[in-house]
Amino acid sequence: MTENKELKESIFRRIFYSKLFFILFMLAPMLLHLLIFWAGVQVEFISLAFIDADTGTFSFINFKNLFENLLTGAGDLSVLPESLKNTFLFFMIGVLQIPLYLFFAYMLYKQMFGYKFVRLAMYLPHMISTLMMAIMFQQLLMTDGPVITFLNGTLGLNIPTPIIMNFPLVEIAFFDIWIGMGANLVLWMGAMGRIPRELLECGELEGVTPVQEFIKIIFPLIYPTFTTFITLSFVNILSASGSILIFTEGNYGTNTLSFWLWNVAYKGRTDQYGISSALGLVMCIVTIPLVYLGRKFINRFGGEVEY
Repeated sequence: MTENKELKESIFRRIFYSKLFFILFMLAPMLLHLLIFWAGVQVEFISLAFIDADTGTFSFINFKNLFENLLTGAGDLSVLPESLKNTFLFFMIGVLQIPLYLFFAYMLYKQMFGYKFVRLAMYLPHMISTLMMAIMFQQLLMTDGPVITFLNGTLGLNIPTPIIMNFPLVEIAFFDIWIGMGANLVLWMGAMGRIPRELLECGELEGVTPVQEFIKIIFPLIYPTFTTFITLSFVNILSASGSILIFTEGNYGTNTLSFWLWNVAYKGRTDQYGISSALGLVMCIVTIPLVYLGRKFINRFGGEVEY
């Protein structure tokens, strides 16, 4: 009896260890990849922020140079003040576009006049690659393109051309809003689609106007979705950027902090690795409490909704 019990335990142990070995063997490439290309990179990234490139010793010189150049800019780092300004600009555009997306989502949800044209115009960019849409968008705004020809020729306006040289940030912001409209409308309409129709029908019987319906019925019920979008916007407060690589490659005063970091790594500017690592670390440290406090502040005006 005892021998049979020991035999069973021995078999169970062998099965257990064989399964464990098989699982570890299958996970080994993934874990190795994670350790080398994520954990290893993160450790090196953080260490570079505290190393003086000239002496190779521990120092806060990278943070000192970073904050000095963010305010004034000098030499190869003269682009940093411009990058900081543009980052906040794109962040504000990201926040302000939420009400715009809400308006068009409500328009499609209620099938208002012109909603079919809006639906086609907003969903069309997602049927074509972003690069092709950017090329088409640039061709439309060329000096001899249809948009400028109509505005300057037909309406008699005097808009400086080419647009990308005179108003690069405006062009990039408009393109980003347009190209991001489709996916955002799907999310907003999905939130509105969960609202019971009985509530809206009751409001119509009471004579509620579309504005009152949106403010007093729809918006409170989709408030959790609104807080999610605002929170995600706060995540990008120091990493907000636009389609800079496609349109300008950082020229015409369109650099942002995140694009500058990418450009340093892409061009292999080893002399700027320390400052770029310090900038990335500062962005992470600043963003985390801002996201937490921002979400906590927004949740004070509304909580979870069940219906």
